[in-house]
Amino acid sequence: MEKDRQTDSCTLCGRKESRGIHILDIFLCLDCEKELLQLEAEDPTYHQAVKTLSSSRASKLLM
Repeated sequence: MEKDRQTDSCTLCGRKESRGIHILDIFLCLDCEKELLQLEAEDPTYHQAVKTLSSSRASKLLM
């Protein structure tokens, strides 16, 4: 019998996932991590992701 895994909400897509990475207080699901790593720095999606991650981190630091 497998243990129940804790689920976290992905900072980028909002899905509840049990597998992913934690960076400080930020959680990225495996799909978003994979997509982010494949994006080019010039891609607008990359810039939006960086903005979302930065604002999430900043809000947690101010608490």
